[in-house]
Amino acid sequence: MRRLPPDPLSIRAVWARRLGWFAAAVTLIGVLATRAGLLPYHQGIVVLGAGAAVALLAFVLALVALVEIWNIGARGLRQALVGFLLSLVLLAGPASLGVRAMATPALNDISTDLADPPHFSRTRAALAARDGVVPGQSSAATRAAQRRHYADIKPLELDLPIDEALPVVNAVIEAMGWRVIARQGPSRRGGPARIDALESSLVLRLPDDIAVRVTPLIERTRIDIRSVSRHGERDLGGNAARVRRFLAALQLEARGR
Repeated sequence: MRRLPPDPLSIRAVWARRLGWFAAAVTLIGVLATRAGLLPYHQGIVVLGAGAAVALLAFVLALVALVEIWNIGARGLRQALVGFLLSLVLLAGPASLGVRAMATPALNDISTDLADPPHFSRTRAALAARDGVVPGQSSAATRAAQRRHYADIKPLELDLPIDEALPVVNAVIEAMGWRVIARQGPSRRGGPARIDALESSLVLRLPDDIAVRVTPLIERTRIDIRSVSRHGERDLGGNAARVRRFLAALQLEARGR
């Protein structure tokens, strides 16, 4: 009995799987090295971009291989599916960031007080914690953009004197998991208390700088906060979201006192 030759193996399916695993390895190395500080931010982004590019190539090859398998019955369905799923997972993150970038303004500095934003501490401990970085004053264009896009972000006034408001502020900062790097109490002449903190992003552990100013008023206290992303010109709405969470948590905490 004559044997029929086996169906051809799709070389595109094979390469889709290989490139999918390679893209996963490049992405993992980029994430771990950036988190650990072994790669500077910009170099880490280059590595992650390379991983995304390889994943995109694997995605295209997997699609072509699946069409080829469907049309001529070529072997390699498993390899094509592995490459397809790996690339899909790896491209989901960049795609999500791209959508968020299009939906949010090009800002990386948000403050409740645009006329006089809280300034950042220049103490030795604060500078060491921020690797010598001191966020500068925001530009007029940045302030105007915030007014257009985040008109709801304003100072918060609590119906508490400052000696009762400060524990509320400290409790909220602790609950949010921020790392406090500098504290300055209120002056005897009515000057504000100030708190500097850091919060890092979940995946790459990129730091954002936070300054909180607590100003005594007559039987009340005004709270201002400024949140600045240290890397990149777009924060994808992260700083505005942080400021809103902080102010909302302050109101809830103050009501419980």
